[in-house]
Amino acid sequence: MALAGIVLVVGVLVAVEAGLRRADRKPQAVPPPERVMRFRESPLDADLLLRPEAAMLDDADGLEDVPVRFQTDGDGFILPARRHASADLTVLFLGGSTTACLFVPDSLRFHALTATRLEAQTGRRVDALNAARTGNHLLHSQALLLGKGVPQTPDVVVVMHAVNDLTTLLRAGDYWNDNPSRGLLIDDPCQTPGCHLRLGLRGLGGALFPALGRRLRPQAARVSEFDGPVVAPDTAFVQARFRSALVGVVESARAWGITPVLMTQANRFTPEPQPTLAFPHDDLGLSYAAYRAQYVAFNAITRSVAADLGVPVVDLDAIVPRDRAHLYDYVHLTAAGSRLVAEALADTLATRALPPSP
Repeated sequence: MALAGIVLVVGVLVAVEAGLRRADRKPQAVPPPERVMRFRESPLDADLLLRPEAAMLDDADGLEDVPVRFQTDGDGFILPARRHASADLTVLFLGGSTTACLFVPDSLRFHALTATRLEAQTGRRVDALNAARTGNHLLHSQALLLGKGVPQTPDVVVVMHAVNDLTTLLRAGDYWNDNPSRGLLIDDPCQTPGCHLRLGLRGLGGALFPALGRRLRPQAARVSEFDGPVVAPDTAFVQARFRSALVGVVESARAWGITPVLMTQANRFTPEPQPTLAFPHDDLGLSYAAYRAQYVAFNAITRSVAADLGVPVVDLDAIVPRDRAHLYDYVHLTAAGSRLVAEALADTLATRALPPSP
């Protein structure tokens, strides 16, 4: 009976609307699409089992074919995150997949190990909030810092970027591009009542059947890749863009009272290609040597910005050995590599970055 009444009311409203439109004899105004800035964060309240794809295993050297649990909290921070009801220190982590450490067991990801090591060193309760996401570059991290990092009032933000920024700048020509996954500006796709209705029904279904929804949802969608060869071969332009973006994140953090710490990126980019690894950018139109030269320059820029702005830097490029025990491909850490990063980072934070104990 109630449903019939609702249908009747809706029918009456539709009829009234149609009559008013005919009376006005004017076309209905269509609101222009609203542009928005992409907010690339990890999914909220995720609980997934991730397993390396066959192609990834073929290209890697040291990656195990075992499922790894990936969980996030209600704000999309990778677990473990808030371990204390009231923490004495909060450290925020920004970066791409090299910071997310998706295929490292959750308790061995370096953000978690850094927190436990800091607690042992300082006797203070530490929360580590990992806001990294695969594919993110510095401007994505800038948005995450302002959008959800600052409200957490972190004491320190740890930033590690290189390979995603380099690949984006080379393939798309600039941070501002039309890539469907990594571009910054997008048109709001939901501008019609029908679209909002679909989203509402999807949300209702997720609330009523969350377990079923998790099983039907794709577990690990591949990030859309760039097509075509190098767009921005100008070395000076690419490096200047990276420097500006890095300075922007550092100064934004300081403006909000957060101490920035930079890290160079650990890697296996040796002078000659490693025979056990597949070079992931053969389609760029650049040789391995040319790509490596740019990548080496990006790590050098990180050191330079840290020196110019007086920012602590953890030089993982120099600390982490370039072998399969610590990196399973050119840039992604193994569990052993993650432990080494946590040790170096915690020691730097404890001596150079943390506020004094009250």
